[in-house]
Amino acid sequence: MKTYIIFTCVWLYLFVFTPQVSHSQSNVLGGEYVHVPNSKSIFIERIQNGILYKSKPNAPWVFFEKQRNNLFLDRKGNRIEVVNHDEIIFVKRNSRRGLHFVKIFPQYDENTIPYENNISQRPEGLWFDDQTDTYLVVVETRDGIKVRLKDSRLWYNYQNSGQNNTYFSAEGNSYIWNGQTLEYFHQNNTFNLRFYKIADNFDGF
Repeated sequence: MKTYIIFTCVWLYLFVFTPQVSHSQSNVLGGEYVHVPNSKSIFIERIQNGILYKSKPNAPWVFFEKQRNNLFLDRKGNRIEVVNHDEIIFVKRNSRRGLHFVKIFPQYDENTIPYENNISQRPEGLWFDDQTDTYLVVVETRDGIKVRLKDSRLWYNYQNSGQNNTYFSAEGNSYIWNGQTLEYFHQNNTFNLRFYKIADNFDGF
């Protein structure tokens, strides 16, 4: 009887818990994916309202915006179709055929911020705050930077303070750039935003 109880407990553990662990490991869209025929790898990270994609470990991230479930587009018209969390299809603009990629395990730690290795040499480019779904266009000027929101044509000027890559506006708002993030601080520090660079080129935004 005792042996039967032990066997039943072990069986229940394997039946109930083991499939859940296996599912949780594969039910994450992100990591390294490979196109088996030519051994080409790409890297994917899922963020709010989209996907980050890069073709090499040291390449800059490219943002693909979510269009509908399992379909994401970048600004050039390239698209990523998600078959499931372990399989994706990458389709170039104006192409009818896509490349099928499968995930390589082990995957990235899902708690790791994907932008951390994307150190930018300059603040100019397209930035994104995934907490508020805000895009920011940044252009370098002789005295500092000027910025605008993606859907606006109104520019705001910020002068370089000369220390710690900090830029101030006439109203007292500021941006701090550290090579990885561009943080915005409203006057009197009433709120702040943290932007991550997703492209050096902001054409079309």
